[in-house]
Amino acid sequence: MGAGAVVAFHGTVGHPGDPWQLSDNYDYGPHPDNQSEAGFQRAVDTARYVIDMVKPKRTKFCLEMVPWLVTDTPENYLKLLKAIDRPQFGAHIDAANMVITPRLYFNTGKMIRDCFALLGPWVVSCHAKDLVMKGGPGTISFHLDEVVPGEGNLDYDAYVTEIAKLKREVPLMLEHFDVPGYRRGLAHIKAVARRAGLIAG
Repeated sequence: MGAGAVVAFHGTVGHPGDPWQLSDNYDYGPHPDNQSEAGFQRAVDTARYVIDMVKPKRTKFCLEMVPWLVTDTPENYLKLLKAIDRPQFGAHIDAANMVITPRLYFNTGKMIRDCFALLGPWVVSCHAKDLVMKGGPGTISFHLDEVVPGEGNLDYDAYVTEIAKLKREVPLMLEHFDVPGYRRGLAHIKAVARRAGLIAG
């Protein structure tokens, strides 16, 4: 296939019949043990096992950033990179998935710049989507909806600029939309990249 990166979820301790029943997707659903030391070690062992069995020559193995897993923050991702300690393990950035507090939601440009400052040498792929925060009288709980890039609050100027600064081929891949949504998202990202002088008009 010639793929430069393979991105996977590292699983969860949740399972059908689990009393928490926090998700009907037990492949990577929320569970209180996901971010425990045991959950962290499971992610390390899983990544090492995949890499050591496959022995990739040119492809990097990465784990998806997910708010309820051990890849919830750039700092925890760096900790994971160091613990796995395999050159074939890289970092996959999903800026939308990093927004785990209202403070981050309103400061996504800084969040993105700080992330790339920390993980830049390991970044091999990125996901593209956007977020809208819901709230107000009667809806105080923190709630985010995924939307098409350009229809939310994510700072795509910062995102495409930081990717470009890596000076290597790093894909920015749209996910989770229908065909019209993909087209709107692509148009927005291209427009942002043009304004930043990163692609020709």
